[in-house]
Amino acid sequence: MGIRRMGNKATLALIALLLLAAVPEGGCGGSFFDIAGTSSSSSGGSSGGGASGGVGFAYVTNFDGNVSEFKVSSTDGSLSLIGTISGGSASGPVGIAAHPSNNYLYVANFADDLVHQYRVNSSSGKLTSIGTISTGSSAGPNGITVTPSGNYAYVTNQTSGTIAQYSIASNGTLSSIGTIGGLTTPQGVTTDGSYVYVAETGAGTVDSYSIGTTGLLTLVNRVLIEGTTSGSPSQVALDPSGSYLYATDTANGMVAAFEIGSAGAGTLNYIGSITTGTASDQPVGIAVRPGGSYLYTANMVADTITEYAVINGGQTLQTSGSVTGLDAPTGIAVNSAGNLVYCTNQGNGTVSAFSFDSSSDALDFIGTVNTESNNNASSGPRFIALVP
Repeated sequence: MGIRRMGNKATLALIALLLLAAVPEGGCGGSFFDIAGTSSSSSGGSSGGGASGGVGFAYVTNFDGNVSEFKVSSTDGSLSLIGTISGGSASGPVGIAAHPSNNYLYVANFADDLVHQYRVNSSSGKLTSIGTISTGSSAGPNGITVTPSGNYAYVTNQTSGTIAQYSIASNGTLSSIGTIGGLTTPQGVTTDGSYVYVAETGAGTVDSYSIGTTGLLTLVNRVLIEGTTSGSPSQVALDPSGSYLYATDTANGMVAAFEIGSAGAGTLNYIGSITTGTASDQPVGIAVRPGGSYLYTANMVADTITEYAVINGGQTLQTSGSVTGLDAPTGIAVNSAGNLVYCTNQGNGTVSAFSFDSSSDALDFIGTVNTESNNNASSGPRFIALVP
């Protein structure tokens, strides 16, 4: 694959950065095939395992209709394919999230308007279906997130412009508690348990919703991704402190930052942006390293990962380097120990694994694995979740 690193120490303070000139969307906009799903950081639960010890597993949504199951090596963090299980209709599996108990997994299928629910075998990593639940008629579900308590789940419905809300039973199954509307092409979603944050791609905004005592959402505020109408937010990720939210902007090749709660509980305040490299990179997936020291974006058109150091308590990003040689990367996830990073390659049906080098604060390539045993380069892996 020819994956390699390139260093870049150019520092850009988010709160001081002037907005770049608006860049036309060039056809990406709200297109599902250009922007899709949710990273594991959106699950609201822990993710981990890997080289720090213990047994870990990784799960990937493939757009061909399958979910891939992987074991994470406790020695070096590499992935080995366990098998696959149906994720519903083809041209469908996108968003994926793990329950914080690590016992259940959920997949949003764009094509069949269902959330597919699974039980996780903690010994083998194999998934067992525990049923499906509707997200609504002609909904086009995309992203999914689970609260840290494990009591509620939320699904963004890209086509219908709604958010499906669910309570979660002790056996891991979902029950609908209602739908909230009024959105335009919502995609990425994440939660801290008190609030839910949504990338409203078609409207160019990032939205904040408060979670009520029964799990129902109430809009707090909407903020333009770049402070203008030119942006297309795709995915969102929280700083571990809960003080900042970050969003990828596919239209402008940027990462936007928002302060949380500066004007009231849960309110978002745009504070600035930093480039992923070029305006045409189309960053999609985003993940923050536990502890909040580093942030990563998967840049679909550039075939790169951009690495950022997170400084000044989370309000400033410093570009620290990049990884090249990927193939249309979309999903990215970091384990709970912060020493392993995984990225899906939509272009060739693989997942790339990296270790975090504490001596250089850079990502070191471990290897790449196919998402299906028949080496299906057209499997179309979208997003990834890690368990435990």
